[in-house]
Amino acid sequence: MKKILIAGAGQGGLSAGYNLASAGFDVTIFEKRERGKTGHDWHDVFNSDTFDCSGVPDPFPVKKESGILRKAYDPDFISPDMKHVVKNPKKPSWSCYYLDRKFLSDCLISECEKAGVKFVFGAEVLSPVCYEKKVYGLNIQKDGKKFIVYGDMIIDSAGLYSPVRMNLPDNFGITKNYPEKDIFIIKRCYFDRTDDDETPDFYKLYFFLNGKLGIDWLQIYPGYADVLSGGFGSLTDLQVKNAHTSVRNANKVVGDKIIRGGYEAKIPISLTNAKIISDNFAVVGDSASMTVPINGSGIELSMKAGKILADVIINADGDYSAKNLWNYQFRYQKKFGEKFAGVRTVRLLLQTLSPDDVNYLFSSGIIDSETAFMGGEGLKTKDILSKAADAAVRKGIVLKANKALAEYACFKAAAYMMPEKYDAEKVDRWVKLYNRLVF
Repeated sequence: MKKILIAGAGQGGLSAGYNLASAGFDVTIFEKRERGKTGHDWHDVFNSDTFDCSGVPDPFPVKKESGILRKAYDPDFISPDMKHVVKNPKKPSWSCYYLDRKFLSDCLISECEKAGVKFVFGAEVLSPVCYEKKVYGLNIQKDGKKFIVYGDMIIDSAGLYSPVRMNLPDNFGITKNYPEKDIFIIKRCYFDRTDDDETPDFYKLYFFLNGKLGIDWLQIYPGYADVLSGGFGSLTDLQVKNAHTSVRNANKVVGDKIIRGGYEAKIPISLTNAKIISDNFAVVGDSASMTVPINGSGIELSMKAGKILADVIINADGDYSAKNLWNYQFRYQKKFGEKFAGVRTVRLLLQTLSPDDVNYLFSSGIIDSETAFMGGEGLKTKDILSKAADAAVRKGIVLKANKALAEYACFKAAAYMMPEKYDAEKVDRWVKLYNRLVF
């Protein structure tokens, strides 16, 4: 029986662990937090096919509104000066829903244990055990003692600042650190409501609120007002305070008592790493930047990636070489990774613009109901970039949009050139090209 070691109880690692254990593998997950303390203290969005596609039992085969589960709304988009609103044309449905993250984490851990996964909680992963381009095990610290655990296959599911990925030797060719511009820093608070739940549910997404480089949102659900303040690359306490004040002034339903959340988190919003495999080793979830590169949503992507990885490992017949594991990377990139290149391009364009420029995108109709809504992918890339490039009134926007269109075209061409079959030299050349365009 092959021994699988997973660093971190992220959703991608849990999905992979469940599927591997169900197939008879010896799976152990090392998690630095204690049992019952995993998962963020808020809800996040799911597509309805997430559990089916990840192979994990759905805890809600029959969907019903509750404190754990909510239908998801697409947002109304609001300009920096709050004078322009792009209304959401869709009605909420169970095709997309919000699920309590703590409940989800506990549920996934329970299903993993039923399948035979072993958990070691309170175990901090310090670094990988490597030789040449292979990972053989993990350096662990628990209860003040350090030790090494060896395995046949190592999976890194330890998040943005994974000590596994960040301590790999340079010759692995796997990105260790993300640039500041590709980190989304958020503070998310569930405030009480002032209206006894009389106001109908709604979702508002604010761009560059108070001139801050980032997005903020307000989601109204029974019992709470979900307020997120986020910055691309940086976020100060003063910016959060000002954002809360502005949202509260514009929406009297928001109270001032925090009932959940209330802490800062950092999320990668780059594109998925150019290389997420090596001999005996694979990266999944936030550690591989498997998120939507404008708002950081990544549970669905991570869980589906975990299933792809598990399938590749199961079919590898015990040979976990980079050659065999490349199929995991190729399948994920083609199915999910490439489609978010445009979303990141639009986000990077927005990061070069001033609040007045973004106000102009709204007032001129460049951001409208046609360009703004595309399911979980957010802004419709080609349309919004093309419209911005035609914005003759604002020369600065035109130049930046044309540059973004060119970069987007180059990246799409590079993505098309991704080797389908593993060849070390071809893969290395492609990784260098990909990284030049992304970073």
